[in-house]
Amino acid sequence: MKNHSFLTSSFYFFVVYFIFSNFNVSAQAVIEKKSASEKDYKFESFEVKSVKNSKMVGQKLKDFNNTIKIAFFSENISTKEKEIPTNSLTTPQILKTYTDAVKESLKEGGIHYGITNISYQIVCNKNNILSFSVTNQFMGAHPNVNINSFNFNLNTGKIIENKDIFVSKEAQEKFITTIISKKIKERVAQKIKELEKEGEGAEELKTKELRLENLTFSITETGITFIHDFDLPHVMKAIEPEQDYAFSWSELKDFVKKDGILAPFYKK
Repeated sequence: MKNHSFLTSSFYFFVVYFIFSNFNVSAQAVIEKKSASEKDYKFESFEVKSVKNSKMVGQKLKDFNNTIKIAFFSENISTKEKEIPTNSLTTPQILKTYTDAVKESLKEGGIHYGITNISYQIVCNKNNILSFSVTNQFMGAHPNVNINSFNFNLNTGKIIENKDIFVSKEAQEKFITTIISKKIKERVAQKIKELEKEGEGAEELKTKELRLENLTFSITETGITFIHDFDLPHVMKAIEPEQDYAFSWSELKDFVKKDGILAPFYKK
């Protein structure tokens, strides 16, 4: 009888353990790096080979990779050069487009005007979220660097939007217009003081309108980093204050949803 009771207890223990374990399992992307280079020019991207603990397979996974390619390349490939839509090309084919353009430019004895380098950084790949940043370096009349952040739900392949993270539109507006706005203004004021000491650039920054619609975000393991693009002309980029504003999960708790896609970050 005791043996039967032990087996019964063990059975229930494993059932509970199995349910609890699967309930807490989160999706994670298996990433394969892709790169190409020519002389001093380097282009990097990646493809998602699979997503662990997710139903995103087959066509869904293919569509997801197409979305990533568009995030990386859609604004960077001239439609005159390629009549084929970006999402119908493989990542290696797209990277080859860049190296071919560089080769052609170098043959003519000049530098490659246009995009010269592409790189990326995986910011978060856990708890059902894939967050990464893409850095594009351009060469035109002046060198320029553009950094874009992207956040994806690994269960659906969809981009995570403001409505997915904030409790309500009111909470979003309050957070942006009070907390973030205050931090941006403080950073701008500090930068103006520095520029006044240097003797140039302060007036240009004083007259720049603060546009909070230029706000994007990056989900990290420790919180959310909001990025404000000051949208300054290329020639004024040197006087631009730092764009990143990081907030911990604890600092965000009154404004963001603690269920849904962000739930794993709030579980103790």
